[in-house]
Amino acid sequence: MSELTIREAATPAVSAPSPAVAAKLDELEYETRLIDYDWRMSTAFAKSGVSGMWKSQEAIFTAIQIGRRHGWSPVHSLQNLYPLQGSAHFKAISAMGLVLPHADKPPKVKRETDKNGKPFSCTVIYTRKGVKTERTFSMDDAKQAGLVKSSGSWAFYADNMLYWRAGMFAAREAFPDVLSGIYSVEEMANMSAEDYERGAKDITPAEDEDSGTGLRSQLDAIALDGISDPPDESPDPDTLLEEHYVDPQPQSQALL
Repeated sequence: MSELTIREAATPAVSAPSPAVAAKLDELEYETRLIDYDWRMSTAFAKSGVSGMWKSQEAIFTAIQIGRRHGWSPVHSLQNLYPLQGSAHFKAISAMGLVLPHADKPPKVKRETDKNGKPFSCTVIYTRKGVKTERTFSMDDAKQAGLVKSSGSWAFYADNMLYWRAGMFAAREAFPDVLSGIYSVEEMANMSAEDYERGAKDITPAEDEDSGTGLRSQLDAIALDGISDPPDESPDPDTLLEEHYVDPQPQSQALL
């Protein structure tokens, strides 16, 4: 009988990921840490009572994520985003500020008054890569659209409302890749952001134990062992919130 030779299959060597793959993995790890950090920050903001018009933990977390897309800090997001008609809307001045780094220079603003010295129109001109985009909005436009009432923001802050309308029209046209169809709260609510904040009710539904989207429980279940928080100048929420620590030692002994 011939002797059988048994050869063990060689274990293939695991090569190190390429620099591009390693960079992507680092990016994903950082985003995971950031999501956990923002969720715990949302808990702190919800308990603080100073989260603007965003009241529930899930709503605050969503506003922070929207702001992150534009490079905003959590505080900046809560101060400049407003819940309205099932979506988040920017202050006009904040949305217009997003496009400034992409403009050749700050926008040129031209204001006109009527024969009585009252605001009549505003023209905003943006220049991007040498191309000018000019939009004008007048009181006639506002009246034709049914925006002007006997009282309210158009009656008391017509100059600002004209500027925000013309500015948003020009910014959306000149920087569609930046604003991505963003509309301001002044446009959507037909009032200044300050008046909207004082007079409008929070439309964000609060979650109780028997209802909600389920986002809270899903995020709470994320395991992030061994991952630390990203560097941030904001106060560490670990000092604000009581963490529930589960000792893994009994679990490891049970497996022995």
